[in-house]
Formats: sequence, structure tokens, C-alpha cells
Amino acid sequence: MSQASRSANHRHYRNIAGTIEFFLGVYFLDFGFLAGLFFLRQLNRTAVMLAAAGALFGILLIFRAGRLLAWHRWFFWFLTTISILVPIGWFIPTLIRLR
Repeated sequence: MSQASRSANHRHYRNIAGTIEFFLGVYFLDFGFLAGLFFLRQLNRTAVMLAAAGALFGILLIFRAGRLLAWHRWFFWFLTTISILVPIGWFIPTLIRLR
């Protein structure tokens, strides 16, 4: 196997790992934020702390995915912002209506 082939193969696996970490990070951040809001209304401090820990873990995964993917910075943060705000915007009305 030549050096160019190994390099291309290495880049392929970095893209896969970065994409998985990106989507897991957005998932943990979104649902950590939403769970935190939900449990704040339920006055359950332990659950709020766990939700905050999940959101922080999501932030760490997103930053790591940014390094692994090595996309243009503006594109990565644009996609990240859209990926975070759309699910939150979608679930906030339901969360507000819950009692």
C-alpha cells in the first residue's frame, strides 16, 4: 500500500469519525438543553445537573468534530448553528405548553 493510499484512507476514517462526533455532539447539546428546561420546570435539581453535563459533553464533541473534519470554519459553524437551533426551535413550543 502506497503512502498516498494510506493517507486517503486515513482521511476517510477521520471524516467518518468527525461526522459521527458532530451529530452526537449536536444531539447531546440539543437534548441536554431541552431536558434542562424541562426539569427546571419540574424542580428536579439532579436531572438539571445531568442535562447540563450532557450539554457540556455535546459541546466538547462538537469542538472535537470541528478539528477532525477540518472544514472551512464559516461552513462548520453555519452548519452547527443550524443543526442546534432547528431542533430547539421545533421542540420549544411543545415544551412551553407542557405543565
